[in-house]
Amino acid sequence: MQKIFQLFKTKLILIFTYGLSPVQLALILSFGITLGLFPFIGLTSILCFIFAFIFRLNMVVIQLVNWVVSPLQLVMLVPFYKMGNYFSVEWFNNANIKINIEDFASNEFLKK
Repeated sequence: MQKIFQLFKTKLILIFTYGLSPVQLALILSFGITLGLFPFIGLTSILCFIFAFIFRLNMVVIQLVNWVVSPLQLVMLVPFYKMGNYFSVEWFNNANIKINIEDFASNEFLKK
């Protein structure tokens, strides 16, 4: 069973990395992680597609990296919004909007 799993793992890695140079693989990982953490849900797949098209990268692998980091994107939404609130208050003197996790989970902060 271990040998079959190892063979499957090796074949899967070869399928995804076939024809990729180390530079392309590094670009795929960096763009996939960076764009995958962009704090707008749904826009990350479109951004990854655009960057993969512009830089001629493997679209399947960059989307796979994007989807792997999507749980981290959901965890980082509250800190991103709090950081945006902090910078908007400090730099632009906008109204201070309080966001807590309970309101965020129930979408109550959108009604304020």
